[in-house]
Amino acid sequence: MAARENQGLLIAVIIFVLLFLVAALAAFMGIQKAGEYSDTLEQMKTDLASAQDSSQAYQIQSQILQAYIGFKEGGTLSEANQNLTALDNMGEKVREIRDQSYALADQYGSDVQKFASNAGGDDQPTNTYRILLENSAIVLGRQYNAKSVLDKRVTNVEQDRDTKLAAKQAEVDQAQKNYNESQIKLAADAEAHKIAVQKLQEKLDEIQKINRVVNDEKAEAVDGLNNRIAILNTSNEKLVARNDTLKKKVDFYEREVFDNPDGRIIGVSPENGMVVVNLGSADGLRANRTFAVYDKRTTNFQKDQHKAKIEITRIRGAHQAEANITLENPKDPIITGDFILTAAWDPGFAIEFALSGMFDLDNDGNSDLSRVISSIEQNGGKVVAYHDENGNIVGEISSSTRYFVTGNVPDPTDIATQKSYDAITRSMKALQDDATEFSVQNIDTKKMIDWVGLRLTGKIERTDGRIGEQFRQRSPNDR
Repeated sequence: MAARENQGLLIAVIIFVLLFLVAALAAFMGIQKAGEYSDTLEQMKTDLASAQDSSQAYQIQSQILQAYIGFKEGGTLSEANQNLTALDNMGEKVREIRDQSYALADQYGSDVQKFASNAGGDDQPTNTYRILLENSAIVLGRQYNAKSVLDKRVTNVEQDRDTKLAAKQAEVDQAQKNYNESQIKLAADAEAHKIAVQKLQEKLDEIQKINRVVNDEKAEAVDGLNNRIAILNTSNEKLVARNDTLKKKVDFYEREVFDNPDGRIIGVSPENGMVVVNLGSADGLRANRTFAVYDKRTTNFQKDQHKAKIEITRIRGAHQAEANITLENPKDPIITGDFILTAAWDPGFAIEFALSGMFDLDNDGNSDLSRVISSIEQNGGKVVAYHDENGNIVGEISSSTRYFVTGNVPDPTDIATQKSYDAITRSMKALQDDATEFSVQNIDTKKMIDWVGLRLTGKIERTDGRIGEQFRQRSPNDR
């Protein structure tokens, strides 16, 4: 009961802390957004002031032009010079407009000087005031057009400015509204948090009372736990001693692990389909034993695929025997020096196997368990544990068992194994548990067939599909 109350109190604290953090985060984001809108508004105000300066400069330039062409609205030439000074005082903001206005003043002075000094000639009419006015009218028209374009540009800039300013102002207003709402919600959450903290303190006071009782119970539990630890330590010492024993046995029975071959091919007669190996009676070899053949350059017999298979037919001496070739690839034939290897043969004792699962080597739907057992035993091995087709376990796995061969899991929909499916799966699990306990090496059916050298047919098999053709004659250049 005390544990449940502690959990409830902890959940309440977490919920109130999360509510407070969410409210604070919302307020922070509202303030940050309002700051961004404020910066945008200040930038737009700066842009507006720049546009206003440009507009005022264009108006002054217009007055200067009007004074130069004689419009009274533009004032006198003296006032035009004052307007130029006014442009100077406006600074670098209107630099381009100021430079244009000074260029106009220089051009006006040059034109007036030319008019006053040109007396005309025989082939050129004398300049008159009317010609000057006509020329001025042309210039005025151009300037008027330029002014119209500038006025339109100013109008567009002001309209765009007003539109953007209104949009940004709306965003600022919305941000301010969101900020105000966040402040109100934050205040409400703070008040709720204050009430929750008060209730939590009351709950903590109750828990402190309960803790006194819990501490007493904890002391009793610690004493019991210490006793349990002592018992577990004793059991652990026994398990460590057993594991050491098992490790020594595993190291002994797995001393080869297929790192070294059993022998070599010392003679090849491809015409007769036979070879000679360097193993014989002194090695404990007997007829009918099968070996897998590996290329003489092989260094890892557990990973490399064998190239052929042979079966011992006659013992010729202490370290020599004949064997028939039962499987060979004509593109990669057996040659002198190739290694031979089988997992089920070791001089002096039989290697122990355990079997689990269903074995159907020829895929005809029938169990080949007896054939697998017979092949292992014919090759010097010994099957010490397996389960039959009904799920009954025969024999047992021990620390001396070397390989645990796993077949296929039965199909629950298969009529042949449907009745015994549950019993078979239980036996498979029991055998697997025993194999794990005794550190037995797991291999699948394919590795068992390869390593043991099991023949699936009784005749020489061609892997290139040319059944019945003669072995080709090997030349010295084949290797």
